[in-house]
Amino acid sequence: MKTCLILSILLIPLALIAQPSASTQQKSPVFETTQAESDRMSADYYNTVLMQAEQAAQNKQYNKAIKLLKEYIGQNDTTAGLCTKLSILYFENGQYVKSLKAATHAAEINPSDPKNFNIMGITLFYLGNYEQALNAYTRAIALNPSYAVAYYNRGLLRYEINDKNGAYSDLMKARELNFEGIDSIIGELFALRARKEKTNP
Repeated sequence: MKTCLILSILLIPLALIAQPSASTQQKSPVFETTQAESDRMSADYYNTVLMQAEQAAQNKQYNKAIKLLKEYIGQNDTTAGLCTKLSILYFENGQYVKSLKAATHAAEINPSDPKNFNIMGITLFYLGNYEQALNAYTRAIALNPSYAVAYYNRGLLRYEINDKNGAYSDLMKARELNFEGIDSIIGELFALRARKEKTNP
């Protein structure tokens, strides 16, 4: 479940970490990204150090990228976009608690950006804190009611906690907003659930 479908925009003790169940092993919460956003960040924020961090991340050298970004953020603490990027790098490196802290900091700097709440939801989902993850996705949707990624992620979470109606509603909303590949995902999830219910009435 660790494979992210979309990447490049993403506090619980480690003892409480819980992996999502087998029912969603092939489906992952996703980050939002667009090439335009990546280009804008490059133009607006990145100096030579930041470009090096981006290259390191592309080469999966996450520790190097994290170090470079942390050094830059230390000197530019009001740069929410960089904190957002750092949270994604921590997540991709499996450092979920640090990812959550970075996303929370980004949300504090820029509370009107739904991406940070989506990232918080993803990280909380992986940490097994489903109630807080649900709240984070709902906050992202409140900030942007057309945010297909957050509907998809909240749908996966609701599916995970056996809220079939809520999951179906969110996934259909993501479909309405043209989330890529949603039809096959909906079909697979609910076919699996129907088989399980038939086996365990």
